[in-house]
Amino acid sequence: MTSLKTLAWVSLLAGLAILTGLVAWRGFGEVAGIIARGGWAMLLLTLFFLPQCAAFTLAWRLLFPPGRAPGFARAFSAMAVGMHANALLPVADVGGEIIKARIVMKGGASGADAGASVVLDKTIQTITIVIWAIVGIVTLLALRAAGPTIYAGIAVASALALGVAGFIAAQHKGMFGGMAGLGARLTGSETWVRLAGSARALDAAIKALYRRRGRLVGACLLRLLGRLVMVGEIWLAAQLIGHPIGVLEALALRSLALTIRSAAFLVPGGYGVQEGGYVAIGALIGIPVEIALVLSLATRIRDVAIGVPALAVWQLTEGRGLRARPEKLTSGTSRATGGDS
Repeated sequence: MTSLKTLAWVSLLAGLAILTGLVAWRGFGEVAGIIARGGWAMLLLTLFFLPQCAAFTLAWRLLFPPGRAPGFARAFSAMAVGMHANALLPVADVGGEIIKARIVMKGGASGADAGASVVLDKTIQTITIVIWAIVGIVTLLALRAAGPTIYAGIAVASALALGVAGFIAAQHKGMFGGMAGLGARLTGSETWVRLAGSARALDAAIKALYRRRGRLVGACLLRLLGRLVMVGEIWLAAQLIGHPIGVLEALALRSLALTIRSAAFLVPGGYGVQEGGYVAIGALIGIPVEIALVLSLATRIRDVAIGVPALAVWQLTEGRGLRARPEKLTSGTSRATGGDS
């Protein structure tokens, strides 16, 4: 666990170094000047997050058993916090899913339902990224762009497709129960035995969700709709900084840069990786390096404007919960002993 945390922090620092190097290469003043052209209107870009998060939330709620999905407001807040945890914290693009499950469990969802839903949601995220990559490659071909970036996109999409196929196969074989059962056999610990039982329940819940194919297709379509909405963010950012681009160019940038960033999931927030992707793709469709960099940085405005407050509120809520537990325990103990002595 410690080594994974160390790797996450090293990846974060490496990504930030790459990002800083790219900006320095084009000149801090020049990049800042381009951003300044958009002025306060750049905050309008944060508005695209609302329909995106709503679509992602609706997709996630489809992955709960009928009648047992969390309320939309709680699921929306869980999705917002989870997305920004993955974007801003060194959690290897997985910690946000755990946070999502925790938030809906505090709202009454069972552990099996919450766990199964986030596993399927993560699976669908990867499936739609593969589809999104194919859309981006086709878009580049329609724009008559050619270069090694296209082949890199094909390679990354193929690797993601193989990875998600293996992950789906493992889920059908009961991967969580198998891992926990192995731990129980190796250690003989009562804790691992209990964990194995919970893991088998999670496997059963996941398999039950796979039988609801209509809901899986609906979740995929809603995820793709949410991704499509964010093409507008790139298009508007380009208008605001005075370098307008077409919808197809915005689609190519958004789709393939996301694919490249997803492949580098160990780099928190994809810092540096995303910017490099924008530069490489922009070069294929005639977008200057400094403009591509600014468009990438513009997509991070919402991470600061929405993500930081969302994570701060979540932390405060978690803190209150931790403080409340000792109070409940003390209260319960007092009642059991007849009150204070």
